[in-house]
Amino acid sequence: MLSTEEKNKIKAILSEGLHVRSDVNLSYFLEAIDDTKDEVQRIISRINGIESKLDNLESRINYLISYISNLR
Repeated sequence: MLSTEEKNKIKAILSEGLHVRSDVNLSYFLEAIDDTKDEVQRIISRINGIESKLDNLESRINYLISYISNLR
């Protein structure tokens, strides 16, 4: 957990650098970032699964094309 001094520094950066209101609920803000990070990780995992399935499908299609070509 962050110390009070660290929280104050983060609030200063948010308010001065990003123009976020200084009375922002920091714990809510950090939790929202963490939730977003988790969602992004789930999306990346799903994309990797899709890529794997596409590679498998491509391999099977190439096999079928080769098999059909050899029948001629």
